[in-house]
Amino acid sequence: MAQSVKGMRDLFGAELRWFQHIEDTARRVFGRHGYGEIRTPILEELDVFKRSVGESSDIVNKEMYQFTDKGGREVVMRPENTAGVVRAAIQHKLLLNNDPVLFYYIGQQFRYERMQTGRYRQFWQIGAESFGVATPESEAESLLMLHSFLTELGLKSLVFSINSVGTPESRPAFHAAFRAFFAERADQFCDDCHRRIETNPCGCWTARTSAARPPWQATPSSPTTWTRPRRRTMLASRCCSWSWASPSSRIPGWCAAWTTTPARPSRCSAPISAPRAPCWAAAAMICW
Repeated sequence: MAQSVKGMRDLFGAELRWFQHIEDTARRVFGRHGYGEIRTPILEELDVFKRSVGESSDIVNKEMYQFTDKGGREVVMRPENTAGVVRAAIQHKLLLNNDPVLFYYIGQQFRYERMQTGRYRQFWQIGAESFGVATPESEAESLLMLHSFLTELGLKSLVFSINSVGTPESRPAFHAAFRAFFAERADQFCDDCHRRIETNPCGCWTARTSAARPPWQATPSSPTTWTRPRRRTMLASRCCSWSWASPSSRIPGWCAAWTTTPARPSRCSAPISAPRAPCWAAAAMICW
């Protein structure tokens, strides 16, 4: 009897209704902030992700469903949605007028990675992207949308942890500081980290075992390499977000999962009992 492909899943019944509730909530919240939905293809050209995620990343090297189509083109099943949204905005010339372009997306993503309980190779991602806006207020609005989304799903006592990947100008200084940190402790790192240190230093945090990862409490702090404008934006964004609801804290060091926009890289936590709720269990499968 035919079975679903390993790591893929069927949704129906009560579980599907939870997913639909989460998706409907996202559409309602993002729509209130002027964001419109965009749907991009599941198949994209390989170069879309090589240029955005980076050739040295685990996603590109190990986790993508990649194949050559009948026309000889290298294509992949999208492992995340941001790159496809950026590709669409450029392809359709949506950024030429310098007007703000606000999109949100809801869709399936695919990564060939080690499966765990509740973690599949097919998963859903909800996110929002803003183009043409680079102010502390826009950064705070992103956090406000995330807060509204989670609270309208019924989560309470949220705490936001905020940091920044810096800017293209400040990032090389942080990489240099981290390489110096690495050189003093080279014997403490795994072989994979030794490979990454030159091409993608911050990729050391994606090591598969916690013993192989650098002790983030001891690593150089990214804010020490921020430019002055980045410091002002980060402080203003945090002050804006503090004014509307949840407390926030700045985490030192670096986190490999934080992405591009200066103050938007964030994580939030809820009380330990929250994950037991069915809605949270479904929300955990839909990655922001």
